[in-house]
Amino acid sequence: MTALHHEERFDALIKKLATSSHGSQELGALKAFLANDLKKDREAFLLPRLAQAAVTWLDVKERIWPTPADQEKNQFPFLQGDIIATTMVLALGMAESSQRHNLWLVLTPDCDCVRAKFVRVAAVFPVYSGNKANPESSNRFGHALKLATTRIFPLPKLAGDELVELRGYFADLETPYYITHADKGLATACASLTVTGWHLLNALIQDKETRAADMAEAVAIRR
Repeated sequence: MTALHHEERFDALIKKLATSSHGSQELGALKAFLANDLKKDREAFLLPRLAQAAVTWLDVKERIWPTPADQEKNQFPFLQGDIIATTMVLALGMAESSQRHNLWLVLTPDCDCVRAKFVRVAAVFPVYSGNKANPESSNRFGHALKLATTRIFPLPKLAGDELVELRGYFADLETPYYITHADKGLATACASLTVTGWHLLNALIQDKETRAADMAEAVAIRR
């Protein structure tokens, strides 16, 4: 293969990559589906498809990794997309002892959950109906159910949630929080995302971190 062919092939791959690395058409189509096709059925349709019982290392280690050495090397306290309970979370400008919030969504990739010094998490907040309803939370939950913004992600009720007024949760993806390597083992995994939920979370994270509001302008700046 000639140098020209290599260059053409490389350029074609970059063009294909560019269609998804700064926000994808597929995510846009999904948002339109949730906003327009489902309408009043959106909450009942989407939430049950997002989460499952927490996936634990003990449950999957022998199925995923062939040797004890590989199993130990990949021992994880939680996975990306897990909803976890802990108060051992750090935020910029906040004293370690002042954290009272205790429900979080893990944003860091799986491999970093195992090895990284810090794991990024997002605060998770409940949403209620009836007398306990909060208009601001309900409004944000509605936007989350449409995936209308990269700032929040919807989550269903958790196992053990008994309040009939509790509709579900949303994770605030804007403010960065972190768990240190030493504190990972103190967190309790409450639920894991399904494959569907995990793909949706990753699509929003990617769109949030890498999208270009004006692609033509962004490209022109860099030329």
